[in-house]
Amino acid sequence: MAGLLVYCARPFEKIHLSNDRQLAFAFQGIDRLSLVFQQLAIASLAVATVTTLDAAVKWPQIATIASVIFFMFAVVRSAAMWWVLTAHAAKLDDIEVTLAAYRGCGNSPLAEMCAPDMPLWDRLAVGLSLGFLVQYEPPDSAARQAVLIHAYAEHMSVDSSDEPLDCSLPQYAFNTSEQKLLSICMASANTASLALASQGFATSLLAVADYFGGDVSEAVSDGINAGHKLLLAYFISSASSTFDKILYTDGCDIGHLMQGIGKRGLTSLFGNLGILSYAITLAHLLNLAVPWIEASPLFTFLAEKTSHEVAHSLLAAQKMLVKVVR
Repeated sequence: MAGLLVYCARPFEKIHLSNDRQLAFAFQGIDRLSLVFQQLAIASLAVATVTTLDAAVKWPQIATIASVIFFMFAVVRSAAMWWVLTAHAAKLDDIEVTLAAYRGCGNSPLAEMCAPDMPLWDRLAVGLSLGFLVQYEPPDSAARQAVLIHAYAEHMSVDSSDEPLDCSLPQYAFNTSEQKLLSICMASANTASLALASQGFATSLLAVADYFGGDVSEAVSDGINAGHKLLLAYFISSASSTFDKILYTDGCDIGHLMQGIGKRGLTSLFGNLGILSYAITLAHLLNLAVPWIEASPLFTFLAEKTSHEVAHSLLAAQKMLVKVVR
């Protein structure tokens, strides 16, 4: 995986060093990122499967617990899909308006047709059903594209995020093949995010199995690893969402691409990935060093010295308490 990351980083290095073909290098990097996310998804699902089997071997009852959790998730997702299809998506036009409201009315040419604030429960239901609804989203017509550009000019010229949207750059409307590359990259990133979340869930099951099996230290280690995987899944999902506006808005594709590559997107993703990797590496190194430190003469001397000082302090506190009580 480290080799693939170096492989996909090279086109972005060329963007920095080159004065021409920068857009071509950007899409080359995005194409390679799709490969990285696809391989990450495959590896994470494989590890999740093995981890779940390991947990079942250590504590057989965990298989029943996992089955109940997955069944409950399937029931919740089915209920969410039923609610969305009943209340919001009876027709194709309703699906379009629902997705526009979910993404934010200010980003949509249908801003006047959808509520500015979608209720929380409806938003959760649409989020659970998103993969199903997107398949039936109607393609944009030329008239709607014109309305989109007008709405975009009014609502999206200023971005309140920590990285302002710059539409003053020379703009270029991405063609169908370039949008396809972005769509594949986003789909691969979302798949990798779900796979990592599955691995994090499987690792948390292993932590539970270790705890009930009596291996508390291993349970703590697996719990930290599960948190690492879940955080990484969240970071990948957040980074991929920054490319949404390229596909679903018009008029500032280059500005949105710079946001997707910048601090809110890929830069943030790999920065957080580096911090998490260093933290996990440090934790494992400390874990390896603990037995050696505990067996060292210096640690033994300090432990004895500290225990004596703590014992004297407790005795002194007890004597003072007895005097106060008397």
